[in-house]
Amino acid sequence: KASLSLEYIAILIKSLGVCYLTQLASDACRDAGEMAISSKLELAGKITVLSLGLPLFGKLLEIVKQLIAI
Repeated sequence: KASLSLEYIAILIKSLGVCYLTQLASDACRDAGEMAISSKLELAGKITVLSLGLPLFGKLLEIVKQLIAI
């Protein structure tokens, strides 16, 4: 039985929101001719999504440690 924790769903929704807002802001900057700002916004969005996913990566490592110990 597969079930998702509310914590995982919250992280997914936050990441999705960051992606949409980053893309919107980046496109607005690109339309205004500000390519450098656009690329920096995209980088900041990627770093933010990565930092949101770090707790999930930690839990994945714990699961792998448990599987190796078996």
